[in-house]
Amino acid sequence: PFSRMGVEQIMRDAFLAAQAYRDRLKADPSTRRDLQLDTLVELLERKRVIHIHSYRADEILMFAALAREFGLEVATFQHVLEAYKVAPEIAALGAGASGFSDWWAYK
Repeated sequence: PFSRMGVEQIMRDAFLAAQAYRDRLKADPSTRRDLQLDTLVELLERKRVIHIHSYRADEILMFAALAREFGLEVATFQHVLEAYKVAPEIAALGAGASGFSDWWAYK
């Protein structure tokens, strides 16, 4: 994708595909395994947590919306230069944030 909206759509499509795959597996355990979708199913079932890289506030808000939509557990937003702009939204997810201690404006 060439835009942040494109990235969001690719992630949404992947989680929708994982939901469909999970439903197929439940209906028919002999369904051919897909290792990529197996991992996403583990995220959907909250067997794994997410540490996501995002610099900007709009990226953080976009993934927070996806996390709410799919019931994902976000452990931390990584390298968040603009986390201070959306700190309440990060806290509402129960997520943490890690940023740079120096060179904060170099990106």
